[in-house]
Amino acid sequence: MGQTGKERENEKLIACLLSTNSLRAAATKAGLSLRTVLRRLDDADFRMEYQKVKKETLKMATAILMRESSKAAVTLSKICANKRSEGQGPRVAAARAVLRLSLDAFSLEDLEERIFRLENQGKDAI
Repeated sequence: MGQTGKERENEKLIACLLSTNSLRAAATKAGLSLRTVLRRLDDADFRMEYQKVKKETLKMATAILMRESSKAAVTLSKICANKRSEGQGPRVAAARAVLRLSLDAFSLEDLEERIFRLENQGKDAI
């Protein structure tokens, strides 16, 4: 079954909302009026789909950070092992940021998983 025109429009709007800095810019990019965008954002089904896509996008970004965390650790290790040289400050800052964001994302995912398991334990008991 193919998508309806409104479903395609909603998909495009979500992509525009994620790639612009304002509702007006998203509306313009999607070829919709600002009023239509606001109406869609008031629709529970649209908001749920928008949240789902935002969550998937964030998970992809955190997966990239986690993948790069080993490189960040190696970078810091090399800097620690060598004498100080020019240009290390930005590399250290970037590596630290990658490691911190990766750790934060891992902690949140772990917490989310633990809550999910606890909630399901309660369902199994019923």
